[in-house]
Amino acid sequence: MLYFQIQGFLKTRGIDDAQQFLSHNKMPYHQQNKILYNKVEVLNLSLLEKLCELCDCTPNDLLAWKPDEGRPLPPEHQLHKLVPKNPEPSPTDRIRKLPLHKLNKLKDMLDELERE
Repeated sequence: MLYFQIQGFLKTRGIDDAQQFLSHNKMPYHQQNKILYNKVEVLNLSLLEKLCELCDCTPNDLLAWKPDEGRPLPPEHQLHKLVPKNPEPSPTDRIRKLPLHKLNKLKDMLDELERE
């Protein structure tokens, strides 16, 4: 079964309140509710496109897949790439825990990446 994993995706982008983010970006409440609580039964491509535009991502970043019991797919099937891995702490959570000297080092690395 395909489903949205938008809350986890937004957390990796430093957005803790997915509903507030969607509201702020003028997503209707009924669509927010369906997306955030995996109640989407029919996927409107314009909705998917809007989410991708808001999140600066591709559909694969927002979708996850859970195998249906009784309908196994071969291990090499492409849908297996959408099975979520163990959740990692968000980058912002990791950054918050860094000591000051490492934050300065991270700033230097970011500066260098931006110059490339």
